[in-house]
Amino acid sequence: MLQSPIGKKTGKRKLLFPAGIVLLISVIAALFTFFHPLLPQQPPPGIVDTPATTPGTIDAFDNSLRGAIYDRRYRELAVSYPLYSVRIQPVDIRNPDKTAALLCKHLGGEPDLLRSRIRESRRPFTLAEGLAFDQVAPLMERKINGVVCTKTAHRFYPNHEIGAHVLGFTEENLGLAGVESRFDQILQPGVYQTDILPEISFGGRKSAGIQGTDLVLTIDLDIEKMLTEQLGKLVNAGKSGKAQALLMDIANGDILALVSMPSFNPNYFWRADDTRRSNRVTRQEIDWNVYRDILVRAAAIAGSGELGDRLPPATVAAPDYNVSGEDIAGFAAEIGLYNPIDCDLAGGTESDYFDGADAATGPTSALNLLTAIAALQNGGREIRPHLLAAVHDRATDSLFPYRQQRGDGVNQGLYRTLSPALGVRMRLELFQRRTSKGTGALLYTNSISRVSNRGLSRYIMQDLLISLFPAAAPRYALLISRSHEMLEPRAKTRKPSSIAWNRFCKTVLTALSTYTGESTAEVAEFPAHPDTTNYNRFLIGRSMSVPPEPQPSPYAEYVMPKVTGLSLRKGLQLLTGRNLFIRVRGSGRIVGQQPEAGTRLQDVRECILSLEPPNRERRQT
Repeated sequence: MLQSPIGKKTGKRKLLFPAGIVLLISVIAALFTFFHPLLPQQPPPGIVDTPATTPGTIDAFDNSLRGAIYDRRYRELAVSYPLYSVRIQPVDIRNPDKTAALLCKHLGGEPDLLRSRIRESRRPFTLAEGLAFDQVAPLMERKINGVVCTKTAHRFYPNHEIGAHVLGFTEENLGLAGVESRFDQILQPGVYQTDILPEISFGGRKSAGIQGTDLVLTIDLDIEKMLTEQLGKLVNAGKSGKAQALLMDIANGDILALVSMPSFNPNYFWRADDTRRSNRVTRQEIDWNVYRDILVRAAAIAGSGELGDRLPPATVAAPDYNVSGEDIAGFAAEIGLYNPIDCDLAGGTESDYFDGADAATGPTSALNLLTAIAALQNGGREIRPHLLAAVHDRATDSLFPYRQQRGDGVNQGLYRTLSPALGVRMRLELFQRRTSKGTGALLYTNSISRVSNRGLSRYIMQDLLISLFPAAAPRYALLISRSHEMLEPRAKTRKPSSIAWNRFCKTVLTALSTYTGESTAEVAEFPAHPDTTNYNRFLIGRSMSVPPEPQPSPYAEYVMPKVTGLSLRKGLQLLTGRNLFIRVRGSGRIVGQQPEAGTRLQDVRECILSLEPPNRERRQT
């Protein structure tokens, strides 16, 4: 029996249809596997135990990370370490049995469970994270197909709250406060032009940082620790919530210690509120009434001239030594008591205590007051308080030192606010040779209690200590201030706060007579590699801590971040969630921003980003 050709074709078509369906499903499955956006998946419990990060060694600086920050004796204050994560891409693994055995050998876990996971899953998943280089080095050397090791940078502050208001903190490798923010461009990996740091003598070099840059600060870690510990005890014992301490070299403006209470841990800066992150040393919080006596005496000495008679004791002298209020205000302006200071930590002009009095004799900051006292005691020479001592260039292993400069480029030590003869007289008479027994330090102390009428009435109590030592030839100036807003007697305290204050002053001055002698000791050479002890502390801390749930930074909600120097993509990422209408002008990298970094965003609704193409000269360098 013959079959029609038409019937044959129809049969073939019936067979091709299901084959086409199978082929189409296979193509869709393949496309889904390779191109569908997949979220990271963690392996089920028991496949790989998250390996505990064990102590190890770190032999060299990673030049791709942010530069380190050291104290004046080259002890680490802030340092970046690399951590690694291991991610599995099952579709690229050729031998699941061998790969699972090798991974579990180095990272721990059950090979059978991992092998099953690799075979069953088509989606990438993170096997382990937070690993040290020693743990992933064998995997990176073998270059296993389907195993990807990714490096991330983590900033670590080994001294925790010690020096927190000096250092500030970072987020996503960007400095947001303190030295981290002030010198963010220097600490970032990559080349920078040396003219952005005119206070550093680079020996004629126009660029630096090709292999990374570290900073050396004037801070002495021993003094910073001692003042933080003692000031913390004072604040806790007296139930007073605000205090500050500042130690300065009156010859050159080196800041040896800066403490603000309450403080915070920069490793977990997001847990602290604005009160803890606020640097009280730069805020106008020193009440006029608590430093008035020493200012009036200084104005009287200056008014009587170089050859004037020695001032009588305050107990028998005329009120204010017959110095008028206008003369006192004029002298305060002459020594720059209320002027903004061009310091590494300049900023913060808000006041908690200014209640409408004459601005010429109002509150000032600890930084302003101690800088003025230093100029009155060093012969009248103007100084610029600073934290930066030197810059270390890793490429040449060279230290470039700080040099004092005024705004016009003239050496600051040559500019005087007093004549040499008047400077000598001021040094001899200002503190009336009043010394602290057993410490060899000149001393000025005062305590005030008053009612502030700014808005609602507040009862304010402040204690102030200003000391210079050694008494024979003062080299260092110390200021400590404590503020509290409660009446005596205080609950749960057996002794008046004045007793605790006096004991605190005695303890600090006695300790400083030993510490400051050590702070000027010469250090042989800059460290060749990171501190292994701090590195192990970092690793152990990471393995013991429980990762916090992701949450937006409270700092980012209210303050404009610094986006200049970034690509547009990274800049927009930082601005996400701030409820701003963003305008972009130009193309390339961000070179300008409005509002400026650090601006509070409570009433700001628009942000303008100015972009320009990369600088060819910088790229060639």
